[in-house]
Amino acid sequence: TFSTGRRSSSETSATITGLAAAPTMVPAPHTRDTMYVVHADATLAIASVRTEMPPPRSSSSEAMRARLDPIGPWPRPRMTGRGTRFCCMRTELHFHLLPGVDDGPKTVEESLELARMAVADGTATVVCTPHARDVEVATVPDRVAALRDDLRRAGIALELIAGVEVAQDDVARMTAAELEIAAQGPAGRRWILLEAPLTLDASGLLDAADELGARGYGLVIAHPERCPTLMEPGGGLDDLVGAGALLQLNGSSLTGRHGGRARDWAVDLAAAGRASVIASDAHRPTRGPVLSSAVAELTGAAGLCADAAERLVAGAPHALLQHGLAPAATIGA
Repeated sequence: TFSTGRRSSSETSATITGLAAAPTMVPAPHTRDTMYVVHADATLAIASVRTEMPPPRSSSSEAMRARLDPIGPWPRPRMTGRGTRFCCMRTELHFHLLPGVDDGPKTVEESLELARMAVADGTATVVCTPHARDVEVATVPDRVAALRDDLRRAGIALELIAGVEVAQDDVARMTAAELEIAAQGPAGRRWILLEAPLTLDASGLLDAADELGARGYGLVIAHPERCPTLMEPGGGLDDLVGAGALLQLNGSSLTGRHGGRARDWAVDLAAAGRASVIASDAHRPTRGPVLSSAVAELTGAAGLCADAAERLVAGAPHALLQHGLAPAATIGA
């Protein structure tokens, strides 16, 4: 079965021109027609969509484009002939999927259930990000490879990538090799998912950000809306953004799981255009993927258009994996 979410008033016609046995990532974040193909067994395929619409209008403001595209070179939709364009599947950059290592799933069976939920939510790629403090980082690639085999045997078509969520007090003790396991992106534009603390003072986060920047890494700050000291005026959020860090909001914050204050901050950041990525930060089947619910909140409470909301869960995270992020500057420099 398949469904198409048409968000344009233009006349469109969708045709499946080919299905893959496993998800195929085709970069096209700015799609008005998004097609997800989810089979009954929770495997996933991707299809091309033919639309009858004019090419995107070019922006007259390079400054505006730079503000909206902080990640750098964006993969644009390719328009040929009568307008063939391809959809970009959703990508989770922050997701606790490995069994038995942290506060995520306890068993392989729970991991498989969580993976099926991700596929049903329209996701093709998950970066597995266990807490660095709870796992021997050197073992993460092998753990991801083992879970990848489990998914293949279960017939779940979900691409897995090894990663790590790094807390501020992890940074000083992590070796260069461990940071490389945690990092994503191409050489020269590698970046780290740096966790905003839920209870600790945010000053340590700024110090950790400076150290990672000095070691050549860009920064994606995980769930800043859940860190009250960071979100307070003068708490350091502006300093991080000014140094080139990007902000990853939790979809679960947008849906209200973490309380009204976190939801309000998440909505405000998204509405102001300061959020670069939305991720589920899923941990267990009872705290599963929420990208679809987050997109609904973005188009509702945050007032984003459908294309912009979908981009935060599909095109933007995919571009970060493909193109990376420039190393962070020294805060206050």
